[in-house]
Amino acid sequence: MTCITTPGHGIVTDTLIMHGIVKLFHVDKVRRIGDRYEICGDFSKMGEIVEIIKEELEEYSRNSNVARYSIYLGKILDSNINVSVTDSWLKSFAESLNEIKDVEKAYTEDHKVRYKEGRSKSKALYNLYLPLGFIYGKYTVDNYDAVTKEYRVCGKCFSLSNLGLIFGTAIIRYISGNNADVTLISLIPEDEMERDELLLIERFVEGKSENINIELTLKSVLVYALSFGETIYSFDSKVDALVWRLEKSGNFQRALQPEIFDITSLLDKIARLKSMSPDYTKILTLLVNKDYGDQSILDDLAEFLLFGGDYYRVIREITFFINRINRLNDKVTKGIDLEKFANTFIELGKD
Repeated sequence: MTCITTPGHGIVTDTLIMHGIVKLFHVDKVRRIGDRYEICGDFSKMGEIVEIIKEELEEYSRNSNVARYSIYLGKILDSNINVSVTDSWLKSFAESLNEIKDVEKAYTEDHKVRYKEGRSKSKALYNLYLPLGFIYGKYTVDNYDAVTKEYRVCGKCFSLSNLGLIFGTAIIRYISGNNADVTLISLIPEDEMERDELLLIERFVEGKSENINIELTLKSVLVYALSFGETIYSFDSKVDALVWRLEKSGNFQRALQPEIFDITSLLDKIARLKSMSPDYTKILTLLVNKDYGDQSILDDLAEFLLFGGDYYRVIREITFFINRINRLNDKVTKGIDLEKFANTFIELGKD
């Protein structure tokens, strides 16, 4: 078994590279070391998914509409708030896929230095677009002058981070006119995780990309995203969620500092809520409804599920919320069993 180390481009990029490697190779174990990862496994043979994505990128070169309907390339489009770079991004992705080889030789602790990555104008490197890294603006200071030097990485890092974006993130978008928020969520080991659980966390987020109708905080988006789809009951390993957001307001774009949440107990609480109170996800859907939604209640719900606190307050708020909607449109709330939801919440609160 060979062990390699991610290059040290920051927690977001290294996380995406890690997930790209897990998707492509037979990885036995991943250990998180600060903002980097030690990855152990067999890196001699790649999965067939690379050839499938190459074919889609070839189709895209002939017809750009292909990307929108692709379950793979569509994730890149969904994460991108700068539409003007889409074509150059996907062309670079196609080129970089030819450079994924010999990762066991490339990914040593000094990879970044050996490949001369970072602020650079080198044409041999690839621009790390905003969703793939969160601190890499266009300008840097050189000899006391602001100069244009984008953050650039080698073909391996660029292709693997794109694969990690596709297979290792959930994407939740809020769009209002010319403004947009894109929140990305990646599940990562708090310390160490083995193959079965690594594949499970990738499968859980792989197909998640959707628009929501109201603006939410990071913790609310996290709880919302983890509450739908396949239910994960428990892990032997402790699990964190890395969450970061891109914002666009007119022509202004920025990336917010990423946050890491311990979600080991959150996943258990969500599983119990979905099992014991089947109306839980219906209530969540109403909380983000464009006509009835209430961001503040969802925020209080997320706060309790993540950190504990006053569960009676959450029960009161949701009861009032459902009753208010019921007076406006009882068809929307038909069948919701508030008593069962409240009893389930009380049990969670007493644990």
